[in-house]
Amino acid sequence: MPSVRGFVVGIVAVTGVPLTASVAQAHKLFADVKVGPSIQLLAYFEEDAPAEYAQVTVTDATGQTIFTGQTDERGLLQFPKPAPGAYTLRVQCIGHTAKVLLEVPAESGPEGAAAEPVPQLFTEKRVDSAARLALGVGILLGVSWFSWLMLRRRRRAI
Repeated sequence: MPSVRGFVVGIVAVTGVPLTASVAQAHKLFADVKVGPSIQLLAYFEEDAPAEYAQVTVTDATGQTIFTGQTDERGLLQFPKPAPGAYTLRVQCIGHTAKVLLEVPAESGPEGAAAEPVPQLFTEKRVDSAARLALGVGILLGVSWFSWLMLRRRRRAI
């Protein structure tokens, strides 16, 4: 008959391991997009290694592809700015994907004159590795404490 301690360890392992920072997350892909006179993309992995020759696809709000391209050996790509609107930029490299939502603003200056474009930076929202680790450890401790509490209640009832 399996022991209660083995059961608790099993629950902690099953619930906690997927929530901790893992080796699989070590190569997460990120993309920084700068909207200025043109679109400038920097694709890189978590350890600041460039995403060499990553495939880039830009789609509009309807899902229609408006641009496809590839980063260079430094993870950089520059392409013409599309018409004002909301776009989704997807970067794919060696099985990893980064998705950035960006808004290309309409340019208008005083009395219809073209305004000087103000560069805007769009990045993928991400959680820091330390925060992922803290969350995983916190959940492990919480499950352990709850299991200990249930065992204590059970022993009192006997």
